[in-house]
Amino acid sequence: MMNTNETNIPSELSIAIVDDHEVVLEGLYSFLKKNGQKNVQAFRSAHDLLRQAQKQTFDLYIIDIELPDMEGDTLIDAIRTLHAEARIIVNTMHEEVWVVKTMQEKQVDAVIYKSTDLSQLLHAIRAVSQGSKYFCPQFRRDSQRTATPESKPHSAKTQKRKSSPSATPHKLQ
Repeated sequence: MMNTNETNIPSELSIAIVDDHEVVLEGLYSFLKKNGQKNVQAFRSAHDLLRQAQKQTFDLYIIDIELPDMEGDTLIDAIRTLHAEARIIVNTMHEEVWVVKTMQEKQVDAVIYKSTDLSQLLHAIRAVSQGSKYFCPQFRRDSQRTATPESKPHSAKTQKRKSSPSATPHKLQ
């Protein structure tokens, strides 16, 4: 396992993690704690995260983009409404074209696929905490693929939203 000495990550960063899958959430939380992060908070829903973000600013937000209570693009907008300079790392299992395009449009600071090695997360945290962007190797390849003329932006996302009522964004209350 990698440690923060190898990746030069400041241990005093405040990090918020949101994921609706308990195993992923607890795994990321434990991994970051074991790698020297002192201020990590875990949230099971977008609304829980946003309630806390109204009270406190986090240095980094590590978010899943498919949560039951809010679409990822809506969550990104909500975080940035609260904290315009928010640094956002997306941790997702979705490698579809619509996800790649949406993350590019939202100008997130990093994207890590859940299928990648955990060391990618530490690399992303280091880069983002230093003001850089970071994208896992597969996301970079997928981004290049979406640049081809035959790519149709948002077609898969539009179809998904039309066919899935649970994919409709919920308004903040």
